[in-house]
Amino acid sequence: MRRSLLALAPLVTTALLFACEDDGSSGGTGTFNPEAGSFEASIPTPNDADIPSPRPSDAAVEAAVPTFITVRVLSAGQPVPNVRVVFHDTAGAVLGSSLTAADGRATSAGLPQIPTQASALLGTGSNLSVITWVAVQPGDELVATDTRVSRSDIRQYQVSFPSVTNAVSYYAATGGCDTTGSESPLTLSVSPECIRASTPILVRANGGRASILGFAFKKGNAPPGDAGALAVTTGAFAPALTATVDATSEPNEEGDLEVGLTEIAEEVGFSMGPFGSLDGPRSFSVPDGFADARQVAAFFRPYANFGSQLTMVRRDPPQAANVLDFAQRLPKVTGAEVPTPADPRRFEITWTNEASLAAADGGVVRVRFFGGMDANFSWSFVVPPGAATTGAVKAPAMPAEAEGWIPQKADAGPTFFSPPEVMFVEASALPSYAAFRRIAGTLFPAEVYGRRELSAVLPQNGTLRATSFEEEQAR
Repeated sequence: MRRSLLALAPLVTTALLFACEDDGSSGGTGTFNPEAGSFEASIPTPNDADIPSPRPSDAAVEAAVPTFITVRVLSAGQPVPNVRVVFHDTAGAVLGSSLTAADGRATSAGLPQIPTQASALLGTGSNLSVITWVAVQPGDELVATDTRVSRSDIRQYQVSFPSVTNAVSYYAATGGCDTTGSESPLTLSVSPECIRASTPILVRANGGRASILGFAFKKGNAPPGDAGALAVTTGAFAPALTATVDATSEPNEEGDLEVGLTEIAEEVGFSMGPFGSLDGPRSFSVPDGFADARQVAAFFRPYANFGSQLTMVRRDPPQAANVLDFAQRLPKVTGAEVPTPADPRRFEITWTNEASLAAADGGVVRVRFFGGMDANFSWSFVVPPGAATTGAVKAPAMPAEAEGWIPQKADAGPTFFSPPEVMFVEASALPSYAAFRRIAGTLFPAEVYGRRELSAVLPQNGTLRATSFEEEQAR
């Protein structure tokens, strides 16, 4: 079912511009903890008048100023060693590279020049990706999540639960890992990104004709080991509650408007069904007492600019009625392409938007490419918000150690680039591009395809608004 939006309430676009250096957001301050998946409030700095002791000398201040960049790579919250990290200057020239240490970190310390770009080479075997951060600053710790796993990384839970009268099937899940079956127990296989130190498991009892008979759950489960499935027993089933999602101030043009709802328990997201067209408030069945927070999302795809998408996401304490306001939307990204490059290894991605994206915190631009080795390749770029209606990013040069991750040389045969994905976001929890670039590789993993802004779990209560373009969605 489609909701056709024509001649609805006028669209009001609010672009909040700030005088802070490289700032494009109205969010509060905080520090992101990748392992915990949350923000911690910053400690205010006292005014000069509040400091009774003498101020430090200029030499001491200069000595404390960071002069290097750090890149940290995690998988399921754990550090990943031996990942190649490359540091570049503004033109993309290689300044040096190193491997991540046991703590997952690599730094640019010791290089003769402070980098302004950094790249991490992620994945192994036939699943390879590059993530490049643009316009970085000394003192940055840039975090990337590598979600590519092998079968040896898979662990299992054996989930037991009470039977429910008239149930025809059961569904068990934690995050994006799930399974179905007709009776208890169910074996739930989990990859590293679904495992936490404290892992929640939710079970749904399904009746006939897609009805939901109730939910059961168990929170605080330990991670499974490699010696066999870890046994988990849920509590009793309880009837489902109902939560609604609606939207206001829809764009004044024809298009599709759809909404979804995610329950968040122990910082793990559980989708409560597929996105559905909105024609009045849409109802979702949700478990009673399971969620610590609730996240709702709505996205609009205009018919006149297919490939564009406007997204609104909000995380709150669980509440029955949820309304998203499109009045604060970002401008549409109207197109994106990879112009035919003279050198495939220094390809460029360009995009256009209907107005300035200076109100955004930053963007993620990605392309997949094929040619040469039989493998899946992608390259993602974390870029600052732009004040212009056009933008571009160029792949930096790479050292010989990166040979397996990048497009082949022009004389080795053609490289084929897929239509790129461009996404810019503004989040209430992020005060600037400096904050955005440090967590973008965790909130929006390079290996996650499709609408990453719809699957990301916000790390604290607040809002996220996104604008994106992906030509493939129109195919």
